[in-house]
Amino acid sequence: MKVVSAVLSFGNMEFKKERSTDQATMPDNTVAQKICALLGISVVDFTKALLKPKIKVGRDYVNKSQTKEQVRFSSASLFRVGENVVSVECCRDLITTSEPDKFTSNSQGQVIRS
Repeated sequence: MKVVSAVLSFGNMEFKKERSTDQATMPDNTVAQKICALLGISVVDFTKALLKPKIKVGRDYVNKSQTKEQVRFSSASLFRVGENVVSVECCRDLITTSEPDKFTSNSQGQVIRS
């Protein structure tokens, strides 16, 4: 249930653009604090990963400033990944709790009713 709550909270995060640059900021991190508390991760690391991710340039790693659109895309991607995890877990629970003989998987790995 915690993962479902965290995934649904991704859409509530708000980002703003700094006046002088295109860099994104998170003016209020209360939603990020809730997400991190549910997932058991550090708020500082989570916001740093969204706003200034590390990228590899040659042999070195540098922090890249993200625009508001890039951060919004990253959080939407995290939502989609979480959504897929939740749907897989729900299918797994459905299969294990109901009659397992009635379900099979097709060639793409999707669970279908027999």
